[in-house]
Amino acid sequence: MLVDSGSSHSFLNATFAADFLDVQPLPAPVSVRVADGNILKCSSQIIDAEWSLQGHLFHSTLRILPLGSYEL
Repeated sequence: MLVDSGSSHSFLNATFAADFLDVQPLPAPVSVRVADGNILKCSSQIIDAEWSLQGHLFHSTLRILPLGSYEL
């Protein structure tokens, strides 16, 4: 997991997201500039996804991207 407090959205790796049934298309695809400067296309999301870290429960809308080595 990579936490970036400056990010405008939260993202889930596309490979990892393939296991979830609640992936929904975005109304319109968006371009996302990632940390290395590349631009990736995002066309789907999971709304109100529940996830936890060190015993704390979170709910986030997760945009789906091919993130490489990170799941979230």
